[in-house]
Amino acid sequence: MNAVSLAVAAIRARPLQSALCVLSATLGSALLILLFLLSQTIASGFLRNAEGIDIVAGVKGSPLQLVLSSVYHADVPAGNIEMSD
Repeated sequence: MNAVSLAVAAIRARPLQSALCVLSATLGSALLILLFLLSQTIASGFLRNAEGIDIVAGVKGSPLQLVLSSVYHADVPAGNIEMSD
């Protein structure tokens, strides 16, 4: 008995388990592809939102908070810069 005939015999002996195994492998692969495409879409969206912005000026504080609040509108603004400054 070679490996192929042994595999076919195992599939015929347990068809439900074999179908569930194929289904779960297919779903797992589909989820991996979906996550990869989603991460690429999100990354390109962040890059597209930041196009045309050469400099970000703001008050002293966290640079990350400044960029998130000014460019992506995803954080609370750190404050305002006075006109005299």
